[in-house]
Amino acid sequence: MEDREFDALRKKLVSAGSDAVKHQASACKILENGEKECKADLYPDDGKNSILYAPAFFQMGLVFQELAYWMKGWDPLVSIIVTSPFIAATTWFLTKKIYFQDPLVVR
Repeated sequence: MEDREFDALRKKLVSAGSDAVKHQASACKILENGEKECKADLYPDDGKNSILYAPAFFQMGLVFQELAYWMKGWDPLVSIIVTSPFIAATTWFLTKKIYFQDPLVVR
């Protein structure tokens, strides 16, 4: 895409109030600790990011509930409470490393 085409598209998006074009140019500054801080046009969407964990959460909830029932004979409510750290850990692992490999939904 040529510069004039890009500029025309940018003006069209700015006039439409698009979130895709917030800054006139990228702006970065060096902080006192030496790290770089840049303005970004994309922000994480926490609501949609948390939905990504739902499939693994329900799967692991059922797996650990069944294991607790068949191995220990625990009530389902007790098994959910007792195994919740394991459910959380395996949910995080499956979502971050297996299903989506470091997921990030942005807006």
